[in-house]
Amino acid sequence: MKTITIDKQFFKGTMEISEEDFSKKWISWSYDFGTLCSDSEDWIKYKKLVAWTEELAKKSFKKEHKKQLQNKIENFRKEFKND
Repeated sequence: MKTITIDKQFFKGTMEISEEDFSKKWISWSYDFGTLCSDSEDWIKYKKLVAWTEELAKKSFKKEHKKQLQNKIENFRKEFKND
């Protein structure tokens, strides 16, 4: 399972999170905008926002996973050279 390390935000430290949980976290935050909707046009835009949030979360996770993997490889190479 692919995971990335993220900042815990309001808590100190970091945590490992899977792509599925990362997306769920962002989508749950996007649900808060639903309380602002008052007519059908708002709800149409809101539905698009939730879908776009999921798309962005997946894209962001993949980008961060690649970056962190490259950093791990580079750190391993540096350690290997020093030994």
